[in-house]
Amino acid sequence: MKNKLLILLLILISSLGYSQNNYKKIYKYNEYQNDWALVKDITGNYGFIDRNGKEVVPTIYSKIEEFKYNEGKYALVKDLTGNHGFIDRNGKEVVPTIYSKIEEFKYNEGKYALVKDVTGNYGFIDRSGEEVVPTIYSKIEEFKYNKGEYALVKDLTGNYGFIDRSGEEVVPTIYSKIEEFKYNKGEYALVKDLTGNYGFIDRSGEEVVPTIYSKIEEFKYNKGEYALVKDLTGNYGFIDRSGEEVVPTIYNLKDVMQKI
Repeated sequence: MKNKLLILLLILISSLGYSQNNYKKIYKYNEYQNDWALVKDITGNYGFIDRNGKEVVPTIYSKIEEFKYNEGKYALVKDLTGNHGFIDRNGKEVVPTIYSKIEEFKYNEGKYALVKDVTGNYGFIDRSGEEVVPTIYSKIEEFKYNKGEYALVKDLTGNYGFIDRSGEEVVPTIYSKIEEFKYNKGEYALVKDLTGNYGFIDRSGEEVVPTIYSKIEEFKYNKGEYALVKDLTGNYGFIDRSGEEVVPTIYNLKDVMQKI
């Protein structure tokens, strides 16, 4: 009986030794996670083992950072192709390694992290690891438009639009330029279409003045109720604060001023 126990013990020690020999280096326990140790295999890849020597995170990563993302719940990992993702404290890959870059959770009041895919396009992931804004934009700004509710986005053709805090595209990327909401007492934003013509959008994202003008001024005429507009033929008229053309664009600049 004693011989059998001795044989089993030797097999266990041999098995554990064999398992340990699979690694080029075993780092200190508890540096990353309680009862976990970072390991480096003979090919130079990293993973984690627990106190029993069990591999809780396979050695498939070229780099594993500390658990410092998402309030310490996630660790950034880098795969063998150079792409990044996140693992959680259970060792699960909650964000697949499909991104060339993942930033901190600092957008949308800390709820979103900016991600960059392998083609160089940007999107957002939330704290659960879900991609809430697909990586279809060449640029995403902070949520600073429309009283902080909108973020300016730029598509792959260089056109601009707005997304809201839920990730929805509330203004399609059809404009070459979108200004701040500073017209009509802050209710309208000036937009410029791909042909160079101007119009207005309101805070809901609706185009309240179509992009049919070569120029739109401030609401400073008729006691601030009218804005001067210039059409594509060079004629002038006036729009009111509702976006209606109250004086048609059939006049030269001198004559249109006599209409108010």
